[in-house]
Amino acid sequence: MLTRLSEFLWWDRLWLPSGLGWSDLEDHDGRVYAKPSHLYAALPCAFALLLVRYLFERDRVRLSPESSPLLDGYFCTVSRFPSQTSWSERKVEIWFRRRRNHCRAGLRKRFCEASLTFDVKRKDFKEQVIHHIATLTLLAFSWASNYIRIGTLVMVTHDSADILLERSANGMFVVFTSLFALTRLVILPFWLIHCTWVYPLELYPPFFGYYFLNAMLVVLQILHFYWAVLISKMLYKCLFSKVTQCGTALEGDDRSDEEEEDSDSPKEEHRRVNNTNICRARARVNGH
Repeated sequence: MLTRLSEFLWWDRLWLPSGLGWSDLEDHDGRVYAKPSHLYAALPCAFALLLVRYLFERDRVRLSPESSPLLDGYFCTVSRFPSQTSWSERKVEIWFRRRRNHCRAGLRKRFCEASLTFDVKRKDFKEQVIHHIATLTLLAFSWASNYIRIGTLVMVTHDSADILLERSANGMFVVFTSLFALTRLVILPFWLIHCTWVYPLELYPPFFGYYFLNAMLVVLQILHFYWAVLISKMLYKCLFSKVTQCGTALEGDDRSDEEEEDSDSPKEEHRRVNNTNICRARARVNGH
């Protein structure tokens, strides 16, 4: 039964155009083709990276806030940002920062959440699961069926915008949003998906692999539209809100795990707000 199932899954007519078979992808005449067995090498590499992260990432020592039932009640029931109290403004700011830090997950907990099944169920959890499945399926399928060029181009369009998320600045966040829209909302659908949808029919009749590849790409495109709307809302709030209010305006999105310092200088506050915005955006588009 397993043999029949394997034969069906690797049936030539299922994944390759008519007239072509897996034997055509064997190495010959000095040409070396990608093979499905190469994908097994990704498994030990993935486990090695997880082990390295586990060994070298350590949680920071967090200072506990002073005992204050009044502030703690305000924090839990009203807002995570301070209002006027009998304490000095600096003392209240420090208390709320330490209290917010205690509500954030540590590095080890966030590391454990990098296994998707143990992740905190965010409001877009289902979309992330679909995105992960579609991405991994496309990577494996494009390699096994020798669609190397289109697979590489799709990866480039996804990775090009993510580089800017490492820069903690609102200006870079604006550039990231623009590049995200250009690569994932323009280049991907109107160039890459257009090529995979139209040009193959000029050479071969439609086959299952053709429909399968384009269906997965369309799923990714739908998710890109969904996340583009969320990122645009974040950008709008950040651009049209005061710097000191930007973090508050986006506080409803609890994706940020950026830890705050016990400093209330304008420079530190501005840096924290920028890092928060970048971290939230990175969470929206993580993993492709």
